[in-house]
This record gives sequence, structure tokens and C-alpha cells, in this order.
Amino acid sequence: MSGAGASWSISRERIDDIILKARTFSAEDVASGMEDGSNPSDDREIAALEPVGNPAEAELAAALEELNVDALSELAALMLVGRGDYSAAEYTDALGTVTSAADRNLITFLIGTPDLGDLIEEGVSEMDNLEPPDASTTVIDTKGNQHEQ
Repeated sequence: MSGAGASWSISRERIDDIILKARTFSAEDVASGMEDGSNPSDDREIAALEPVGNPAEAELAAALEELNVDALSELAALMLVGRGDYSAAEYTDALGTVTSAADRNLITFLIGTPDLGDLIEEGVSEMDNLEPPDASTTVIDTKGNQHEQ
């Protein structure tokens, strides 16, 4: 991982796992919204037989609950970069915004974000493509002159 990703407290594998869980939740959430126009007399009250709650949401919530506040803040900052609120170069600003708003429940905020998995993946991609800062080195020659390398 290049750029700021090297200093994340959350592993890339964990990020990928959360992206997958978020996409599963988004897919089930969209499908579950299709019965909103249902009429109990038309559907023979089949909805009463469906389980309450969304297992994909519970899995996503459980995965997020395992993270510490730093990792949750990093995920939220990546989501903000992926959503276009901040550029990859402004990741630190996004992290500061999320951290200063940490009194909000980050898990609820993340779960409530539409297309969370896609946004986090986009944020990671943008961070991976961020050019590292110029790593030139100043060298002092035998005459005391400074040169950039």
C-alpha cells in the first residue's frame, strides 16, 4: 500500500472484508425495500413470516464494532475521500473532520451511508494512486554547498 495507507491502523484485509459486508448489506437493503408498496391482503401476509432485521446489516455492524475508534475514523475518512468530499491529498483533513465529530456514533454513520462499500473502495483506490511527497535529499558536498538529490 502506498501513500497514507502505510500508516493506517486498519489492515487492507480488514478493509476488504468490510467492503464486502457493506456491499452485501447494500444489496439486501435495496432488495428488502421492494415490498414497501405491499398490501397484507394481496400478499397473504407473507411478510409476517420473514425474519425481522437484516442479517447482512448485523454482520456489518459486528465487523465495525470490532474496530477501535481510530480504525472507524479511518474508514469514515476513506469513505469521505471516495465520496468526493475530500481529495486523497486532503485525507488528513477528512480524518480530522471525522475525529472532531467522534461524539457521533461512527458505526451508525457508516451503516447509514448508501453504497458504503463502493465509497470505501474508491477512497482506498484514490489513496493508493496518491503520489508520495517528493523524497529529495539534501546533500552537503565537501565545500559546504547544499545540493538536492
